[in-house]
Amino acid sequence: QQTINSNLSRLSWDHTVCFISIVLPNPTRILDNLAFIYYSAVILSFLGGANWGIVVNGPERDDDTKILSLGVFPSLIAWTTLVVQNTSLVLLTLFIAFIFQYIFDWVAEKKYYLPSWYIELRTKLTLVVSASILIMWCSDF
Repeated sequence: QQTINSNLSRLSWDHTVCFISIVLPNPTRILDNLAFIYYSAVILSFLGGANWGIVVNGPERDDDTKILSLGVFPSLIAWTTLVVQNTSLVLLTLFIAFIFQYIFDWVAEKKYYLPSWYIELRTKLTLVVSASILIMWCSDF
């Protein structure tokens, strides 16, 4: 279990490099915006899939239907951000979506649906991702 947690942590931090590297100043800002939005949408969709893992791997619960339903929203929001042309609105939407997903994960951990190490990791990663989105959003003005 310790090895799995360590590997998950390392792999998760590896992905933050993508967020950070795209935010750094670069003369090709238009391509950076698109790459950042696309990458953010992929990661957001992945987080929604983790909700399904709660239901699939755990015992049956009264709120399984709600968890599955909430697991679809990150993918739908992510897809929407790929078709909307307003970069500022897209970045703001992604920021809010990542925060809401974090809140859902935090509540799920408090109900013992997720292990404590997961929310510890998600807290740090959400801070990096949220800060990256805000930096990108501020640089868009």
